[in-house]
Amino acid sequence: MPSRCGRPTCVEDELLARLEQGDVLTVWKLDRLGRSVTHLSWMLEEMRTRGIHFRSLTEGLDTSTPAGRAMWTIVAAFAELEREQLRERTIAGLEAARARHGSLGRPTRVTKEQYDLIMQGHASGEPDTKLARMTGLHRSVVGRVRRDEIASIRHYAQDAGAPPTLTFFQAREGDRS
Repeated sequence: MPSRCGRPTCVEDELLARLEQGDVLTVWKLDRLGRSVTHLSWMLEEMRTRGIHFRSLTEGLDTSTPAGRAMWTIVAAFAELEREQLRERTIAGLEAARARHGSLGRPTRVTKEQYDLIMQGHASGEPDTKLARMTGLHRSVVGRVRRDEIASIRHYAQDAGAPPTLTFFQAREGDRS
């Protein structure tokens, strides 16, 4: 049986392969079974031709009756509509956050002063270990700042202006060079 869910490994298709004639596949909610009306319709047709029935406890669907099969199609369409609206709202929210220069991840602990110190120190050839001691950041964070891998501080590079006030941190006793 070919995979119809669009993923290399499809749990739904593996489930169908295990079902036999006379079985009743029971799920809590319809949207737990498939991701699109097309896939759900294909699954229903596959089960119908093999003599397998379907029940959804939340929606009260039972495909052993014609009314149940009709309701399956309607509920599946609404489930897909709900998922699509959620996706659209998520995308709109992400775009709005980007437009406000909002960060989309975890807030950074790197300050503008630390950023400037790292970039100036890197330009003058200072090693990351020394820059980490001077800024109070971990060496791996210093490297990520240098490589521009922290999205939430990219605006620091665009904020060119007056020379920054640099804050140096004292290395604690026992810190390595």
